Amino acid sequence: MTTFIFTLTPAASSAAVERVIAELDAAFPQHEFLAGNPDSSGFENTILALHGSAGSGDLPGEIVLPNLAQVSEVKMAFHQIIEGLKGWKPS
Repeated sequence: MTTFIFTLTPAASSAAVERVIAELDAAFPQHEFLAGNPDSSGFENTILALHGSAGSGDLPGEIVLPNLAQVSEVKMAFHQIIEGLKGWKPS
């Protein structure tokens, strides 16, 4: 499992953040997605992989590098979701 943290623009609504998390969770249930502080300068509409976990049966607390192919897949999906948010209003 890899933990990802993302930010949207400071103007993004909480509903938009929830939608991004829901869509990413549905597409990648093996990963964890967290919303970062949108006021972080220079990190608007960005997603980063923080770390990977080796999973059950491995040493407790062991951290492994994220799978680069999976990171690329998540980044592409994130940017598609962001494109889908343009003009979107929560109902």
